[in-house]
Amino acid sequence: MSNIYAGRIWFMVEGLAVTALGLAALVLSGLFASCANGLFALCFILTAATLCLRMLATIKAPGLRLTLFSFLVYLVAGIVLFIEHNNSLLFTMNYLGVIFLILAVTNLTLTLTRFHTNTWGFLLISSCLSVAVGALFLMQPADSSIWAISILFGGHFIVYGACQFMTGAAADN
Repeated sequence: MSNIYAGRIWFMVEGLAVTALGLAALVLSGLFASCANGLFALCFILTAATLCLRMLATIKAPGLRLTLFSFLVYLVAGIVLFIEHNNSLLFTMNYLGVIFLILAVTNLTLTLTRFHTNTWGFLLISSCLSVAVGALFLMQPADSSIWAISILFGGHFIVYGACQFMTGAAADN
């Protein structure tokens, strides 16, 4: 099979994993503010890992290069946040804003490559949320709390994970 149906289980696994990461980021980064950047980095790296597994399972699905680019963005974003975990809150907000906007453009373009499938709408929802979250990160005042960042970050990952799960559930051959 050369469509999304071939890897539908991996879309669902990715969705569940990313949703769990989003919940963890939402709760834990607010409780343990001193290690929030490390938790965000871990979310990005683990999302890259699940995306890699899903990408290998759906290697013939449309948009492989864009999926590979998303994988690299998640991986590099996680590595940079892990290395630079002691930076200011303003750096974290601006960095996350730029990352989410890059992912939004990538996913919107990927939506166009999957327009002929019945699952493109879920990716569109996730992409629009990425645009909103990226813009909100860039518009946050410098004195925002880590709770505000964790709500945006965790909420984005929860919705992204739910959309990936629904993509796998709705895929048909």
